[in-house]
Amino acid sequence: MSETFKQYNLSEPRQGEAATEGGEQPIPKGLIDVRGRNILRAGTLESGNFRTGQQGWSFNSEGDVEIRNFTHDLVIYKNGTTTRDNTAASGSQTIAHGLGKTPSYVRITAKYVVATNASTEVNSVGVYNGSTTSTISMGGSVSGGDIETNSSSTNIIFILEAAAGPVRQVATVSFDATNINLVWTRSGTPSGGNIQILWEAFAD
Repeated sequence: MSETFKQYNLSEPRQGEAATEGGEQPIPKGLIDVRGRNILRAGTLESGNFRTGQQGWSFNSEGDVEIRNFTHDLVIYKNGTTTRDNTAASGSQTIAHGLGKTPSYVRITAKYVVATNASTEVNSVGVYNGSTTSTISMGGSVSGGDIETNSSSTNIIFILEAAAGPVRQVATVSFDATNINLVWTRSGTPSGGNIQILWEAFAD
């Protein structure tokens, strides 16, 4: 974290500036009603509400106003790829995300081409914020005439090979400070080949 400080003393004038009547220093440009501790700068910034590229304010132990300009990036982002055997039995899979802390949000994109029908490309995109899962997907069998789209609030991955049955691989998700954790459930007898997985993890 890097930050710069400007400090304004409310009882003494700054060097080179004359005191106003009553011995108080001129109110710094861009700040109003300092004595009432209501600080406004190009919009309202509340004490402790600091964001990258913005300035915030607080009072130190001596009653001086400190203007902080935070320049660090508050969002950490990691990404990578992995696979899952489409014929694998139900079970768990862990993905090390490398954030060094618990994510606030993950996104997983999964694709699979049905081995017995190369014209069928199954797609799944899902997100999870620690409490809510939202996923959309498309899959099914061209030859079987059962192509369909789906949405899910349970599974972050939804690989549908055939609606009849159904034949599919789905996975729920959780995360911790080390891993993204997938719990897979297989239904029916899926075709061979790997599910290609793109994962993205964000932390603030």
